[in-house]
Amino acid sequence: MTITYEWDWAPGAESAYRAAHHLAGDDDLADIEFGTDEEACEAGFAPGWQIGRHLCTDPEQYGHANVHGTPSGTPTHEQQTADAQAAQDARQTEQRRRVRQRNTQWRAVTETRTSHLKAVLGRKAPPAGALKLVVEAMARGETQPQASSFGHQTACELLGLTGDGAATGHRDLLLAELARASDKRAQVIALAMVLGAAEHGARDVHVWQAAEDNYRLHYGIPLAARYLAWLAGHTDYSLSDIEAEVAAHATSRAAQTDDGGAEQAQAST
Repeated sequence: MTITYEWDWAPGAESAYRAAHHLAGDDDLADIEFGTDEEACEAGFAPGWQIGRHLCTDPEQYGHANVHGTPSGTPTHEQQTADAQAAQDARQTEQRRRVRQRNTQWRAVTETRTSHLKAVLGRKAPPAGALKLVVEAMARGETQPQASSFGHQTACELLGLTGDGAATGHRDLLLAELARASDKRAQVIALAMVLGAAEHGARDVHVWQAAEDNYRLHYGIPLAARYLAWLAGHTDYSLSDIEAEVAAHATSRAAQTDDGGAEQAQAST
């Protein structure tokens, strides 16, 4: 038989979880994440030995006959269907495992990146290329996070400014910091607003999925790619493997989109 050791739903646990959380039967639960193993076990999601298919590696030696009465080596339609289903189940199990693993990786590199950003923005003067980045972000309308109700929350976090959690509170904190800042420090604060807006969106685990075309929303990917590339090029930040993959995937798709748009424009003239 084939045996693997994987996390999966206990019998009946998945249906109970869907009912408790009002999820439709066709919802994809691949993105379900639990904070600890204990939380996962409480939800009915636990590790265990998974038995795939029972196999016989030497049917002649053990006297096993083909119950379908077909010549040896010629699978029936039922066998082919079962094999195809088993292969699909194996692919889905592996995909769920990969999603969970890479979500964990993305959260880990986010913590590393946040620590690096705090160190960069703690300096009195901005790094080279900061002014150009700020102006470009203004031109693109990227000085605010996508969820504008959060205001400049991430920028305040990176600057070490503690507020009351309200959008206006974060704005007032930045304005107060600007009021007592030198010109160079003001540039650092402006950079924090731009980097904070980009970081706010990049923290979502769906960013790496969208870069691989595995998630329906892609609008933030070009920004994430430019953001990560700028950090690597101007702040001596070493991209992790998963961050480098996101930048590469996003840059490649952006180039394809630009080429397609150019071809379409030429065709319409």
